[in-house]
Amino acid sequence: MYKLMLDGQQNVDNALTLAITTAGFDLNGPCYQQYLFAKKVLSGAVRKDSLFIHICEMDDDDDIWEPKNWLKANPLNLWADDLTPDREKLARMAEKAIDAKEKQGADLVNFLTKSLNRWVTYTGGAFVDAEHWTACGHERTLADMTGRDCYLGIDLSSGGDLTSIALIFPPASGEERPYIWSHSYMPELRLAEHEKTDDVPYGYWTKCGLLTLTSGTYGIKTDYKHIISELSGMIETYDLKIIGCGYDAHNAGAFLEDLTAVLDCDVTEIKQSARSLNDATIDFQLTVKAELVDYDKDNALLSWSMVNAIISQPNSFGEIKIDKMTQTERIDPCDAVIDAWKLYFMNKNNGKVDGQAALDAWLGIVNTENEGGDTT
Repeated sequence: MYKLMLDGQQNVDNALTLAITTAGFDLNGPCYQQYLFAKKVLSGAVRKDSLFIHICEMDDDDDIWEPKNWLKANPLNLWADDLTPDREKLARMAEKAIDAKEKQGADLVNFLTKSLNRWVTYTGGAFVDAEHWTACGHERTLADMTGRDCYLGIDLSSGGDLTSIALIFPPASGEERPYIWSHSYMPELRLAEHEKTDDVPYGYWTKCGLLTLTSGTYGIKTDYKHIISELSGMIETYDLKIIGCGYDAHNAGAFLEDLTAVLDCDVTEIKQSARSLNDATIDFQLTVKAELVDYDKDNALLSWSMVNAIISQPNSFGEIKIDKMTQTERIDPCDAVIDAWKLYFMNKNNGKVDGQAALDAWLGIVNTENEGGDTT
């Protein structure tokens, strides 16, 4: 709606548009994107002299439970007419703060967004922090990974939803960060339907090369053969060395047979349970928090799914996996990443053993002992 208003004023001289809002918990919505843009303008990273910005919020390192800090985010509500703090209103807000601090959950989210003007994820159980994830964005692309080893993760859709694949490239010699590449697929005749239900620009993402629309099976169901063909072509074009593939067995069926025909590696079923995914989920979450992973910064579809993902309720052993709030907040690209990350996580500390080098080293030890006698 905001963009429609701006477009409608394109030919109007001296047009003026006013927009005002408080923070919320939809980090994929236009208000949060506008907030991030406004922060860039205020920091000087982007110059736009036609835009006046006034954001009332606390500083990043402010204690959210300290009443004096609340004044920064409430210029109209907590100040008296004589420009001194209104103690009565501060006391009322302190009552809300007690509920938020003790009850957590929805009470805390409401206090942070509506009383302190802070953007947060609704559940308090976000899988990754949006700012940390954004910081991991990188200029590297798939072309930069030509000839490299990688792990493949696949999340298949049930019919006509998103199907996603992900590649995890372990750090090469001299590198510190693994690289994530992701791509998704959708039946072309389901595009308009999903753009409406999911309220995201799948059509635009298709033009950006982040999403491929498949036309096989009448454009209604996902064409798995097309995905296999495209994957095969990608392996050849970029000389990719896929050293492991993890997949969700749900809906795999005939797809698995075609997949094994183009891969020269082990294909592993990744059980979608908290017990199976817990270690990989936590490791990936901590890696993003430490900002020690790279992904294509222009992959808005992958970023959308990462922000959608939340942490599931722990099972009886305290183990977790990722989940989503609603059916339309899709996490398929994120699921594919976790499937590939599990294989990477299981193998990243093992290293590769050069059999001949190991044999030579062993023979060297034996020969030294034979020449020098028993030293024990």
